[in-house]
Amino acid sequence: MSTKRNTKPKPNELEPLKGKRVIDHAQVDNLPAFFAALINYAFVIVLTLVLFFAVSLPIMRNDANYLKNEKIVLDTKEQYSLTLPQTGYTNEKMDVLQGFYLNSFKDAIKNDYNEQRGTNYSIEHIYNVVVYQLPAEPTPTDYSTTYFSYLLDDKGIPMVDVLGKSKYDELGKRGQEDLQGIIQSAYSRLNTLAQAYAPGYKQAVDYCMDYESIVRVIPYCVALAIVFILLPIIFKHGASLGGKIMHLGYANKRSGYSVSFWKLPVRAVLYGALATVGVYMFYPHFVLIFCVFPYFLNALYRLFSYARRGLIEKFLFMVLVDTRYEKIYRNEAELLQEGETMLSGYSDPAYTATLSSVETISLEDRGDGAH
Repeated sequence: MSTKRNTKPKPNELEPLKGKRVIDHAQVDNLPAFFAALINYAFVIVLTLVLFFAVSLPIMRNDANYLKNEKIVLDTKEQYSLTLPQTGYTNEKMDVLQGFYLNSFKDAIKNDYNEQRGTNYSIEHIYNVVVYQLPAEPTPTDYSTTYFSYLLDDKGIPMVDVLGKSKYDELGKRGQEDLQGIIQSAYSRLNTLAQAYAPGYKQAVDYCMDYESIVRVIPYCVALAIVFILLPIIFKHGASLGGKIMHLGYANKRSGYSVSFWKLPVRAVLYGALATVGVYMFYPHFVLIFCVFPYFLNALYRLFSYARRGLIEKFLFMVLVDTRYEKIYRNEAELLQEGETMLSGYSDPAYTATLSSVETISLEDRGDGAH
């Protein structure tokens, strides 16, 4: 390796180079980086659950306004039997549907349906169309489906103002399952209808949903802040808990020195943005995917990246460093200070002057003749 000298070297003094010294750190293997990400992900989830059950949930369970609205929601669901499980209970659900349409909100449903469509159907006719999915204008030749049918009068005319009948006993196992699916679909819409017609129910539902969403998302955001902002400050060099355990830290790609503080909250946002939306909306089957996705995308990009850098690291101009083998300096002044300390240990003035005035030097070109 060749030695590049400054034009005016100053003996016995480590002079700053013009511009910043750029430290080129060695690449870190993928395995430690993956384990660090896995530790961070697990810690975020565990910490979120701890904060939720230890702090958020007790606050929610002692909030008078929340409890008041929750009671309205529970009482309404009980009153209109809106808590039956998704599978089974077909006969019970049919009874609930008939009670809801034909008794509890008969006039409201009838008025809304006819006003929207410009018709004058009876509530039974509406029930046959909406729940049983029978034709709105049946004829003697078109008055039934595979699963339900209008009743016919003595002349063979479909009686639209009389509830139709189920063909459940005439169907095979597959057909019975499909019929149950139709009833379940109609039953699942009752909660939305109840919000439209039951006094105070929608307001109570909205209040509880918003409150619960905030109660869920705050612990998650706090966990992200702890893992990706607080701990990296404590551990130095942007190292999260996983990075600390795996002896990893972050350096600025352009200079090789410690990363700027502002990059820590930005990294937390990049890791947590999608997951925060999932936690707030609380789609159970999406939350875990949203939480995993940034880690997966970052790891996937790192796996196929020539420079072994994650996507988030690349976006923020950060490079992962193995702190067992390389030191991350805060700035050039710290590097120069350590250099002065190291140079003071050499007894050969000529070699010391050489070290202080070069950008790169061959380790084989020592002034004392050692190799």
